[in-house]
Amino acid sequence: MVRTLQRKATATPKKISYLELLVKYRLAIQEKESQIENIMPDAIVEAFEQLGGDNVVFRSKGAKIVLQQKKQYQTVRDNITLERIDADIKAEERGLAEENRETLGEIDLEIHLLKQKIQALEEAKKKLLTNDRIIILKAKFKTVYESTMYLSPTLAVHIGK
Repeated sequence: MVRTLQRKATATPKKISYLELLVKYRLAIQEKESQIENIMPDAIVEAFEQLGGDNVVFRSKGAKIVLQQKKQYQTVRDNITLERIDADIKAEERGLAEENRETLGEIDLEIHLLKQKIQALEEAKKKLLTNDRIIILKAKFKTVYESTMYLSPTLAVHIGK
């Protein structure tokens, strides 16, 4: 389906497809998001300059801007002190693991055996909660459910960078 759009400067209509419009609008959104990203640091500075009693730094009809601050932390890679402490923690853990190797092995074995026991109990529970009627009903449910399937069209727009 092709839509006819009128240009303001000329009287001759230019045909643009909805697909072309979709790409055009997606590109415009991408450009606006880039512009927002570019001005955000300056907007944050301005917001701090205007900060009053509450965190609302701008109001207009239908919009307001609230200054929010979220906690962020440096990573181990970004902070040499954190990196050193992290290395000390790992070295201490390695030492404890070596010191308690035998006991840790026994605990790991016990955990493995308990996981197997839990799995066996889950299977026994499942058996107790299943019979031929439930199997038939579940198969019927699956058949009816799958028969309700329909395709809902949508478009994925991929914009090259």
